[in-house]
Amino acid sequence: MNRTHPPTLLLIQGATNCGKSRFLDELLRRCCASWPVFHATCRKSERSLPYHEIAEALRHRLSAMDLSMVNLPRTWLNELARLLPDLFPTETMPQETWAGTPTVFADALVAFLQQLACPEQPLILALDDLHYANTLTLTVLGYLARNLHHARPGSVYIIGTYSSDVARKRFT
Repeated sequence: MNRTHPPTLLLIQGATNCGKSRFLDELLRRCCASWPVFHATCRKSERSLPYHEIAEALRHRLSAMDLSMVNLPRTWLNELARLLPDLFPTETMPQETWAGTPTVFADALVAFLQQLACPEQPLILALDDLHYANTLTLTVLGYLARNLHHARPGSVYIIGTYSSDVARKRFT
């Protein structure tokens, strides 16, 4: 394993109400204050909405940015427009339903996040309470972590928290 760059994914786990969210907030405030942070919290009531947490994290920060500089193939722009139709031009989004595969969607996210980040000012995707995320979201996060690290190490990091006792009940 190449150790010249730190791992792309950091998971903070602990029992319910032990301070994981507070720790994440402090970590972001103290260590990543000058970096762009895309932050969202997973909620049990939204578990049926695939990728909702990722969309929420991106939407909060991207709504104030000029996205005209995004230079991606049309297929990937279509995938991003399906995730964030309010932030991407509607002319890039065809009328049919989600036609892409999860891999095409994940590749679009990898390319998009890499365009937003640079090694001098890495980007953070922080997701709190991952024990409430649905399986599709968790799968895409794993794909992102692996592919972001290999494509351009050190430019995008994913930090997540999860409750070990809730996850144990849910996944066993």
